[in-house]
Amino acid sequence: MARAIDFKFTPEQQERFNLILDETKRIHPDLMIDDVSKERIKVLIAHTVIHGDLPLKKKEEEKEEEVFNEIKD
Repeated sequence: MARAIDFKFTPEQQERFNLILDETKRIHPDLMIDDVSKERIKVLIAHTVIHGDLPLKKKEEEKEEEVFNEIKD
C-alpha cells in the first residue's frame, strides 16, 4: 500500500490543495484511474499550491538575442 506524501503545507495551502483536488476529482474523474495517476495529480497540484500558478519564465540563454551582421561593399 502506498504511503501518503507529506507536502508540509501551511493551513491555507492545505485548504487550497484540498479544494483543487476535490474539484479535479469532480471535473476530471478519468485522471484518477489508479494509484500512480492519483499521486501524480497530487504532486502537480502541490507544486502549484506551493509555487503559484505563474507562467514559466524563459531562461536568460533562451531569450532572443539581437544579431547584427556587418555588410561590406
